[in-house]
Amino acid sequence: MENVKPVVMCAVCDKPGAYLWDLEVGERKLPVHRGCGDVAKALAPNGENPRVRPSEWKIRTDREAAARNFWVEKFKTAKEAASQKAPAARSA
Repeated sequence: MENVKPVVMCAVCDKPGAYLWDLEVGERKLPVHRGCGDVAKALAPNGENPRVRPSEWKIRTDREAAARNFWVEKFKTAKEAASQKAPAARSA
């Protein structure tokens, strides 16, 4: 159950579901929805440079999905290549 979505409250709107994006303000990382992070970034005072970045959970699950898709594709192409090389069955 590692890929169960965590219940994370958004730092801007205080609603659940803010597990995909982090608003980085200086050294702090605040969980936000993408839209809430963009609004907070636009309303930041001069001199502050907040960034909206993918959370560690999103990065990890995206990498896991990419690895699964990579191997699925490799096995699919290998299976197709093997079926093309196999001689046709002889009929008696």
